Amino acid sequence: MNPQIDTWDVILRLFLSFAAGLIIGIERGRHKQVLSLRPHILIAVGSTLVMLISIYMPQVFGADKNYDPGRIAAQVVSGIGFLGAGAIIRMGVNVKGLTTATTIWVASAIGLAIGAGFYFAALIAVIIILLVLILIDFLEKNVFRESLYKVVTVKYTGVDNRKEDVVAILKRHQVRILTINIEKDFEKQFTKMHFQVQIVMHADSEIMCNQISEVFAPGNLRSVEFETME
Repeated sequence: MNPQIDTWDVILRLFLSFAAGLIIGIERGRHKQVLSLRPHILIAVGSTLVMLISIYMPQVFGADKNYDPGRIAAQVVSGIGFLGAGAIIRMGVNVKGLTTATTIWVASAIGLAIGAGFYFAALIAVIIILLVLILIDFLEKNVFRESLYKVVTVKYTGVDNRKEDVVAILKRHQVRILTINIEKDFEKQFTKMHFQVQIVMHADSEIMCNQISEVFAPGNLRSVEFETME
């Protein structure tokens, strides 16, 4: 390989991008995101590889003075947009997943930076991302908010309407209901209800879960989940 970008340099850059994707993916995995560990690693490594190819091609095949190594790498930025959109679409009735979609895009940018040998910028970017995802998330939930936005998911056997029963319990606990989405499978006799809600900080989710479970006949309720939105 041309001395300008030797084999060990390629290995170093690919492993650094692997580490960066791993760090971001682990943080997203803590929030039980669909696109977490593996996608972030693959995106970071793939972006680094694209940048390396952009640098390596003119060394092998030659290039005129107008050659821009960033032209191929630039396609990564637009292509990642499709993955980001998919992350949001797969999150159901709310905008949960917007942060993950953003970290997917940033992971590709970090991969490109590492591929270009801009290690310092990539390192600072990873540190800033972790501060945003961990520190600011903590501040928003524990300092600046008097309430939390959550998605309440109720799954049960049967297709009878239990919406009003669940709504009554939520309102009893000063929960503000923002949106309601109900999915019924008449063939399998199964219903899933999503409630996008605003809950006061002192509300006890466990008590609400117990009260919701009392609405259903024994064995009919499959699960009640309270998941914090991002």
